[in-house]
Amino acid sequence: MKFKFNNNPVWFNIVIALTVIIQIIGLYHVQNQYYRSLGQFTMAIFCISYSIKERKTNLFYALFFCIIAIVFLYLSWSTLQLPQK
Repeated sequence: MKFKFNNNPVWFNIVIALTVIIQIIGLYHVQNQYYRSLGQFTMAIFCISYSIKERKTNLFYALFFCIIAIVFLYLSWSTLQLPQK
């Protein structure tokens, strides 16, 4: 089975890769838990939208990005721990 990433132009693939790398690196430099949680939630939305885009052409990548989105949603929820009374 031959996996192809997608039929997008090269510049689009570069922009996607840079966005993910910058966002992941940026998450570790933020000290505020609200900004970190928002960044992780943003990555989850990005992965879900990319999964929806890829579901027609490559189911493997669609499932991969969906699983990554679930991980980011979990990290976002666990990072945002509200003070308990």
